[in-house]
Amino acid sequence: MEAFMKFHSVGQGLFYEGTLLQDKLPCFRFVYDCGTQQGKPMLLPALNDYNIRNDDAPIDLLVLSHFHLDHFNGIPELLARHRAKLIVFPEFNDLDRLVLIAQILKSHLSSQLKTEYIDIVLNLEAFFEEHSDHQMMIVGEPEERLADDFPMPEFGETYRTDEFDWEFFASGKAPRKITLAKTFVTISYAWWEFKFYHTAPTATARANYQQTIQKNLNGNSVSTVFSDSSLLKKFAASMKGKWISKENNNSLLLYHGPKRQSAYSVGCSTDCKCAFWAMGNCQRCGNMRTGSLLTGDFENLLADWPMIVQTFSQNRIDNIGFFQVPHHGGQDKFTAYNFAHCVISYGVKGSYYHPNGSTLTNIAHSPTRLELVNEYHDFCYWILL
Repeated sequence: MEAFMKFHSVGQGLFYEGTLLQDKLPCFRFVYDCGTQQGKPMLLPALNDYNIRNDDAPIDLLVLSHFHLDHFNGIPELLARHRAKLIVFPEFNDLDRLVLIAQILKSHLSSQLKTEYIDIVLNLEAFFEEHSDHQMMIVGEPEERLADDFPMPEFGETYRTDEFDWEFFASGKAPRKITLAKTFVTISYAWWEFKFYHTAPTATARANYQQTIQKNLNGNSVSTVFSDSSLLKKFAASMKGKWISKENNNSLLLYHGPKRQSAYSVGCSTDCKCAFWAMGNCQRCGNMRTGSLLTGDFENLLADWPMIVQTFSQNRIDNIGFFQVPHHGGQDKFTAYNFAHCVISYGVKGSYYHPNGSTLTNIAHSPTRLELVNEYHDFCYWILL
């Protein structure tokens, strides 16, 4: 049994894939985000690399941390060739949809691409249904959310369980659409586990978000703005950058790794040029931890860390060998925890000037090994059980 993982070279964005192998043959494929701020020319080599390695095989598990374009705009091309058996994503309501469309309109994309992406966003449910067998939306903290009038999307059957076995989806017994009213959810596949963490915004943050949007709607309903391109453009022109932070903090975190710690080997390399194997520790970095934590653009890591530790459990946190630094390393208060590798996926030619200098300094003064993934470098690692 073994696992192969890769952070693709996509510049200012994120495209991460993993493959579980049994007797050297792929038995489970998963992807976490696929997008870049730097457009399709930057994505195509990474997508071609994925296609060569996976041919036309379906993606068993596709996870979308959130719907910003630099994490999402490669999904249409990816799903055009690889059908997803299960798509997992955080809550996405009509206000989120409106803000995302405004961001697309304000972007530097061509008119044709803007039209394509806006059509997908307006018809996201139909897009998912066309390209997947099942969809799962995780909303987090349902008791508080259902008590107010924040617009909750109607999305399939609601489950309150916190654990699923992959056989539930493979058997065909699962409904096409599932809403999970949970902060912490586990999906188990044979000898591997996928653990999701998602918290809803606080009541105050939700109220501020809703009030700001309503103010800029100028008395129009959301549905009216959706159907009127001139109103959409006016709304986009009024959009402030601070709205983006709500979507960042809506990011779905994913821990994945083997269910049990036993005899294993760990190997890692930049640009897949080499692999160093030893029983236990990686000969390149000395790492012997097999878990991975992917964070999207989650900005509340410091505040939420005690809850994350509690939900994932301390033994899993201690087993994190590979940690994706949130928001392309753009936070100025990032704390480098004692992980073996901190991976920053960012654009050297991006317009956000990531990563933040203090983030690099904090990592440099920690025992963590820094891995920079950008236009010129990717990062791969392997685990043998």
